Amino acid sequence: MVLMLGETFGAHDVPVQIVDEEALLIVGSRCAHPPRLLIGDSTVALTGNPASRQYEVSRQLREGGSIRALLALSGAQSVVIDWIPAAAAA
Repeated sequence: MVLMLGETFGAHDVPVQIVDEEALLIVGSRCAHPPRLLIGDSTVALTGNPASRQYEVSRQLREGGSIRALLALSGAQSVVIDWIPAAAAA
């Protein structure tokens, strides 16, 4: 599941973030700087760590898959995926 925020069509360097699927709309409503693409994942709530999903997203971006297809439908010219959470980077 991908939530597209703001005007993604034709945009460059659109941030992509993996979030807990159940909190997808809440996180989306708090995003102050669209455009942004949020990928909902049901395992984040269980583990608290999106690492396994990051691997799957990376694989699908390289080799193709439903996530790549959804990101292509956003119309974004390019995306930026930051795997380091903001809290860890500070």
